[in-house]
Amino acid sequence: EAEPRRRSVWNWGLAAGLAAAALASVVGLRLAFPPKPIGLLAAAARDHRTEIVDRQPRKWQSDLASASALAASRGIRSSLITAVAGTGYAFKEARLCRLDGFVFLHLVYTDGGREFSVFLRQEDGGVVNGTKHAGRRRDSTSGNPIYTADLGGEHTAGFMHGTLKAMIVTESPGDAALHMAQTAASVL
Repeated sequence: EAEPRRRSVWNWGLAAGLAAAALASVVGLRLAFPPKPIGLLAAAARDHRTEIVDRQPRKWQSDLASASALAASRGIRSSLITAVAGTGYAFKEARLCRLDGFVFLHLVYTDGGREFSVFLRQEDGGVVNGTKHAGRRRDSTSGNPIYTADLGGEHTAGFMHGTLKAMIVTESPGDAALHMAQTAASVL
């Protein structure tokens, strides 16, 4: 009678040990490779598609002074409006928009033919949570990861710089969103 009890206790102990090891492995992997912010990138891509590509009627601020006031209202330096444009692009318009319950400053830039969106939000700190995976590369200037995802016809890139969250959306093919994000990260 003692032998079956020992085996039963040993089996339960082994099962509990294996379960703990599996849980520790999963937690370790989640810490080493945190979820990517695909949820917000997808929301930004949808917003860009609706407001820029499909031209749904929205109220935009097209002068720099009004855009600067919007930026200041969200705790974002107005100097970033012209700084993040990069070579060959100019500021076109700005507005506040809500993505997944968070208010972002939505900036639009153009080179005369193509347009891209930049979404900025000053955060309290922390990271974006998400459930699906996107590509991840490092920003060479800050070492922070730049997340990329192709979502339908939109190409997206997003990163955190200190407490500033930035996302780029464009229909331009290839690594255009990544290059725009790297340019934006270099001026922050």
